[in-house]
Formats: sequence, structure tokens, C-alpha cells
Amino acid sequence: MAKKNSNKNHLTKQGAKDQVIKALETSLGDLRTALGDKKFNKRVKQASRLLTTGLPKTDKSPKPKVKKIVLDNVAENSAAKDTAFKPV
Repeated sequence: MAKKNSNKNHLTKQGAKDQVIKALETSLGDLRTALGDKKFNKRVKQASRLLTTGLPKTDKSPKPKVKKIVLDNVAENSAAKDTAFKPV
């Protein structure tokens, strides 16, 4: 059976910032020569920070559900042991 790939993009905040920085550097490459490398990198970093505000810091993909097993006999056995060892 083939697994279904979800179409949702689970991306962390840092990953989103990196993608925004790459996109801005490629699209605004002409400004690098006008501003200089240091100013251009600083402004691209500020823009990526502003564009990614509000994103969660970590990936919140759904976790698989784990079925918990409840042992009822454990409570009954411990109560029986407590009564057997009481000093008279």
C-alpha cells in the first residue's frame, strides 16, 4: 500500500526564514550592488524576520496516537498485599 503524503507544509520558523532570505536575495540581487553586501544582508534579514512573525517556532505536525493500557488488577493486588503485612 502506498502512503498518503499530506499536502500541508510543515515548516519550522527558521526554515521559513531561510526560504524567505533565499527568495529575497535572488529577486533583489540588483540592490546588493547599490547598497553593499553588509547593508543588503542586514535589510534582507530584517525583512525575513518581519515576514515570518506569527509562525510557530517548532513543527506541530500531528503525532501518532498511542493507545494506553490500563491495568485494573494492579490496584487490587496492591490492596491485598497491604492487608497481609499489617502488624497486629
